Amino acid sequence: ASIQSLRQETQANIEKTNANIESLRQETQASIQSLRQETKLNIADLKTYIEKSKADLLKWMFIALAAQGSLVVTLIKLLL
Repeated sequence: ASIQSLRQETQANIEKTNANIESLRQETQASIQSLRQETKLNIADLKTYIEKSKADLLKWMFIALAAQGSLVVTLIKLLL
């Protein structure tokens, strides 16, 4: 009877442990999925930021080039 009781108790502990493992597996999967989605959003935000920065940089480079061109033209006029 003692062995049978021990066997039942061990089986119950195994089933409980398996249920805990499955619960943790599901929680881990949900966390991974959430992190993947969050990472995709962060990457999209970063790409948007990079594109905006690139556009701003090109705008300022064009303005600087136009200013330098104007300066060169003004200097040429002054020297002639």
